[in-house]
Amino acid sequence: MSIFVQKFVVGLVPTNSYLVACEEIKDAMIIDPGHSSGEEKDVLHEAVEHHFKIHYIINTHGHPDHTSGNKEIKHDTGARIMVHEADKDWLTSTFELFADIVGADHNASSFQSPLACTKCHAPNTELEKYGIQGIIVIHCKKCGFSPEIWISPPADSLLKDGDTFLIGNLEFKVLHTPGHSAGGICLYCEKEGVVFVGDTLFKGSIGRYDIPIGGSEEKLMESIKTKLLVLPDDTVVYPGHGDDTTIGDERRNNVYLQN
Repeated sequence: MSIFVQKFVVGLVPTNSYLVACEEIKDAMIIDPGHSSGEEKDVLHEAVEHHFKIHYIINTHGHPDHTSGNKEIKHDTGARIMVHEADKDWLTSTFELFADIVGADHNASSFQSPLACTKCHAPNTELEKYGIQGIIVIHCKKCGFSPEIWISPPADSLLKDGDTFLIGNLEFKVLHTPGHSAGGICLYCEKEGVVFVGDTLFKGSIGRYDIPIGGSEEKLMESIKTKLLVLPDDTVVYPGHGDDTTIGDERRNNVYLQN
């Protein structure tokens, strides 16, 4: 195998961020840098240790737990940010999108959001925006948990279903898999038998489809059926949260996919 894959569990959710490289050419990309401030140093140190050049930052979807490290990674590497065209607004307008859901003014400094606390799971947290600093704080009034989200710069390139790109000698194909979000994608490398699936599929589970913008159970199940379950059983699945698995294991054992 000429592919290098290193997983970093980052952020406050926590999220799987991947450093992926061609070991022959030393070209690399970072998938889903959901880093809290300072965590990007670990992945950048790993890249330097292996003499990798990071060319791309790929977001499997636009939710902030997968994009909050975009700004610092791009600043430090100059890598191009890439996301599906249907999720491009999530990168720069997370606050405004949730404001639309609850009918709040875009110019408001805070409002009650539909997000549940990721620590105590209490509903109706508060979203607060630190204007010029490009930071959103999700504040839970019940337990006091207040994680910060760094707003991403806009995408440099927009992806669509069927697009391909190279990391060194490795070709990756974009599989559009809506359902968790409108612009959810998976990245499939047939040569190495791996697929990075974001929040579309997990070991023993599937992605949430109750997200207020872009979530759809019907679309998510169709995405898994037509884009992922058609892959070879020994394809290694790298999800956005939790442990690695294979297509075959999920086909046989995932209770959500048995029917």
